[in-house]
Amino acid sequence: MRPAVASPAHRSGNLAELVCSNSLKSNRVDRASGVLKEELRAMGSLLMGAAEASSIPGGSALCVDRWEFAERVTRSIEDHAGIRVIREELSEVAGDGLVVVATGPLTSEPMAAALADLLGEDSLAFYDAIAPTVEADSLDWNRVFVQDRYQEPGQGSYVNCPLSESQYLALVRELNRGEKVRPRPFEDENLFEACLPVEVLASRGENTLAFGP
Repeated sequence: MRPAVASPAHRSGNLAELVCSNSLKSNRVDRASGVLKEELRAMGSLLMGAAEASSIPGGSALCVDRWEFAERVTRSIEDHAGIRVIREELSEVAGDGLVVVATGPLTSEPMAAALADLLGEDSLAFYDAIAPTVEADSLDWNRVFVQDRYQEPGQGSYVNCPLSESQYLALVRELNRGEKVRPRPFEDENLFEACLPVEVLASRGENTLAFGP
């Protein structure tokens, strides 16, 4: 439906615009997500090709530049001779026989209501991840180090910040005291327990950040 009808979170009219994490999870073939990617590559997946062409450093994960990824997918779909892109909002599941509905995150209210009626559900939810942005030039590079999980120091794509016990407890205290991001009008606080904001973790006890949800 975009860009004719906007969503509260998308910023463009591109197809496949990511509004949550820009990580497509692990490339490692000892992980289920890595095995799936290998199978998709073997089948010539359009999405895998776009993701790899727009990839950015992410350790063993396949991370993408979300804008370039969406632009590549959009060009591929729009230029495909066998696909016709119709940019209008659908408000119901129409047609007889088999219908594939792939509305993506942030389904518009009319379609969400139609799906809820069809499925007998009174609530549908999309869980988004929220994370702070840290500018690289704001870091003291004498105090942090670059390393991926399971690799030697100095290798990798992730910036790690070691903390003493007192520094860690100070971080938890300041997270609890600090200003919080207010939910936007279309959001509620029905949080996904496996991917919680850092300030929510900190609010659950001083050891929660150390051990996870």
